[in-house]
Amino acid sequence: MHKKTTRLSSVTHRSNVLDGRPGFKLHSTWGHVSVLEGGGHICELVLNAAGGINPMWKPKWKTIDPSAYRHRTHLRIYGPLPEGRLLAGITGHSISFDYFGPPSPEEIAAGHSTHGEAPVVKWRRKPQPQSAQATLVYGADLPQAQMRLQRLISLDRKYPLVYCEETAVNLASFDRPISWNHHVTFGTPFLEPNVTFFDMPATRSKVCPATFSNNMQIQPDSEFLWPKAPKKHGGFLNLRTSETGRYGHYTAHLLDPELKTAFIAVCNPRLRLLVLYVFNRSDYPWVGNWEESYNR
Repeated sequence: MHKKTTRLSSVTHRSNVLDGRPGFKLHSTWGHVSVLEGGGHICELVLNAAGGINPMWKPKWKTIDPSAYRHRTHLRIYGPLPEGRLLAGITGHSISFDYFGPPSPEEIAAGHSTHGEAPVVKWRRKPQPQSAQATLVYGADLPQAQMRLQRLISLDRKYPLVYCEETAVNLASFDRPISWNHHVTFGTPFLEPNVTFFDMPATRSKVCPATFSNNMQIQPDSEFLWPKAPKKHGGFLNLRTSETGRYGHYTAHLLDPELKTAFIAVCNPRLRLLVLYVFNRSDYPWVGNWEESYNR
């Protein structure tokens, strides 16, 4: 007598994870997580109990693998360098490595992109450890940075938990400073103005000096205590929720120095869906809150 069994945890390679782009899908009893080869982005985080809603942001434009970006061909679609190559493939949870922000004019001329090399190169699957859980090890060699970045993603078999561990190796013969930032972007329908709530154990905070929108309500370069940012014309804006309309602003927040473990939490109570990132506070003592509402 043969008994048929169903494998509840698995990792499969897919030729079309998003917009015809290849990647991997990790399955568990509670849902799935999808990642892309191009840029390594985590593009789906789906919980079956929440109706299969993906809280991660999907751009309104059709994405392509960053390696396929060509300046003359894609300039009008994704923009010029240094952002064009990044925006061509960005989605969901991206990483900014080995630096954050735009490169210098000289670095742009040498082929560098915004937010470093890791989010614009191809990531490849690595040898997998033996595990009963759905586990993916993938990474990328960064020839410009002379570094190697590797990520392990593992899904709990029973509960909607995703474990992530990253390792960076310096391939150069000298020490150098790096920036290692996670660039997580949420989108509709999970991100809903005046409904979705954000929280974190933040303390001292500051608004970026630059102005990102003509409709920016909060005072640039001002300091405040989370979550009440001072408005330009008096009063405060509660950053725990997002507004309607078109605007953009960036605020930086110091997480409670007394904590060993920190978090960011995003919840849509109408959808009964909560996303919680938990991490060592010593690894990420600051959180940047970039709100861009129909502002690109």
